[in-house]
This record gives sequence, C-alpha cells and structure tokens, in this order.
Amino acid sequence: MNKRTESYFTLEHETQTAITDLRHQDSKLEAKLTQISSKSPHYQETRSNLLANKQTLKQNQTILAAIKANHLAKAYTLIWLQKKKERQYLNSSEIGDQQAKFDAAKNVRFYGYLRKQPLAYESQKMPVTGWQFWLQINAQYLPYLFSLIALFTLTLLLTDSYHQRIKTSRILPLLPGKLAIYDIITGVVLIVYGFILINLVIFLLATLVSGSGSLSYPVNTFHLNDAQVTISCVPIGNLIVPVLFLQVLNMLFWVAFVRLLAQIMRDKLPTLLLALLVIIGGNLAITVLKTLQRISSLFPITYLNAVDVATGSLSMRFHNAQLNIKNGIICLIISIVLIFVLTIIFEHKQDPVNYNE
Repeated sequence: MNKRTESYFTLEHETQTAITDLRHQDSKLEAKLTQISSKSPHYQETRSNLLANKQTLKQNQTILAAIKANHLAKAYTLIWLQKKKERQYLNSSEIGDQQAKFDAAKNVRFYGYLRKQPLAYESQKMPVTGWQFWLQINAQYLPYLFSLIALFTLTLLLTDSYHQRIKTSRILPLLPGKLAIYDIITGVVLIVYGFILINLVIFLLATLVSGSGSLSYPVNTFHLNDAQVTISCVPIGNLIVPVLFLQVLNMLFWVAFVRLLAQIMRDKLPTLLLALLVIIGGNLAITVLKTLQRISSLFPITYLNAVDVATGSLSMRFHNAQLNIKNGIICLIISIVLIFVLTIIFEHKQDPVNYNE
C-alpha cells in the first residue's frame, strides 16, 4: 500500500497539489471581485486575500522549480519560511484549531532541520525506505501483533512440562533458581530471535524496493515539562538502539511473567488468558482510563510501544512527563527482578524436592 501511494506523498506532488489549490482559490476570488462593488468593505478584504494567494502561489512555484532542479537546501528553506509564517498566523489567532497549531510547530522544526541538512525527502506518512518503514511498523503494528504471538508461543513453551498440573521437569537434578533461569533464557532466545527475524524481513523488504534511506533523516520528538510540550527533531539513527533495548526488556518481562503465571496456574488456557488480559488488556486499559495514565509510568505494560516512548509521543498523549526511555528501562528491570524472586519462592514452595538425595 505504501509503495502504491508513494507518488502521492513526494514533496514535489504535495507542492504541485498546493499550487493547483491556490490557482483554484485565485479563480474563485477573482470571480468574487467582479460581483462586489469596489466601495464595499468586503472588496478590499477579498483583494487582499487574492494578493496574498498570488504571493504564496509564486513562492510554491519557486519551491517546485528548486525541487525539480534538486536544489533541496533552497526548497527546504522556502518551505520552512512558509511553515514559520503559518505558525505565527495560527498562534496570533485567539480562536484556532490546536491540532493545526501543533502540526505547524512540528513542520517548522522538521523543515528547520532539513534546511540545515538537506537530505533527499522521505515520506513519513507513507514510508517506503528501509528505516522509515521499520519505524512505522514498530510504532503502529508490530508491538501489539508480536506480543500476541509471543504470549501464545511462551504459554505453549512454558506450560509444556506440566502434565495434570505436575511439573515433570522437577525430576531433573536442578535447583529451583537454575530451572527458572534455564526456562527464561530459553524463552528469551526464542522470542528475541523471532523478533529480530521479523524486523530484518521488514527492513530488507523495504530496502530492496526503495533503498534503506538515511539514518540522519529527522524524526519529531516531544518533551513534556509543566504541561508544555517542547518539539524537537533528532536523526532516526539516534532512536534505533534505545527502541531495540526497550523492546528486548519488554520481551524479557513477558517471558518472566508468563513463566510465573504458568507456575501458578499449571495449565495452558488459564495462563494464556491471564497473560493476554494483563499485558495486552492492561495496556489498552491505560490508553482509555485517564486515572491510570497519571501513574502509568509505574506499570511495565505501559512501555509496550517502545517507539512512542522514545519519541515522547506517549508522554504527550498521557500528559505524563515520567514516561520516557530511562524510566521505562528502570521500571522493566525492577519488574523482571521482582517476578524472578517470586518465581524462585513459588518454586521452593511447590512440589518440594530433596536436592541432597
């Protein structure tokens, strides 16, 4: 779908569309002028709008010519000036669409970055290049789809040794802690391997079709401070390591949590249902309930979407400045350690075995 619609999301097409719209508006304003008396107060207003439109049309034609000539620095600078003017106009208006103001501020930062570092334009609405496509899939689809697959797989793996609610692996001469470590390592290796494989396929597929794109290409990030959102731009390459690290910690949490549930429930279906309810259902509940959003930084399930955490989108959406990569890593590590301790405690209490025999 992205590849089919690629031509509609190029900078050249967007500029050409803007030119077409402005010409259509000019025609309507010129027709309106012929119907209004020159003494009418609406005449001067309409004439001013027409002159402003013609000026913007001329600017867009210059931008289009610069794009076609591959003078990207000039094109980005002119677009940045337009977006800056648009932001000033929207901010000066007492009544205005807050989303439009926010989008204008994002565009100013985005094109401000590109005018200083004029890279080939890559669509972020319908990305086709390797890194942009990888980022979109990991931000919108993969965290939720892969977590479903992972929880199902982990349930089968970690409850497989239970027969009639008895853990047959307990007959092995292993201490409870070692047995838990063995199960967790097995689960993590399996899930992380699958996750890396899926991401490689996503990236390589897009790269083979449209190239990998630039790691220096900007991505908007948001920082919440005293209810004020600060918008900035960072290279996409700066997000890759934090996002992958948080995703791996998420997977480690899933494995530890599912193993604890399997140890308590000792049955596939209850374990799977509880895992889905807590991790997927809990994450969805947080997105809906504002009461939970205030303390969402304390829940490991909040950090399911690592991309939104890294860019600050989640923090902005929940109005919670504590939702960031650093707190996500701390929260997940503490949760994993606590679950592992509980696992060992349950391991000692259930099916006691004399390891000295």
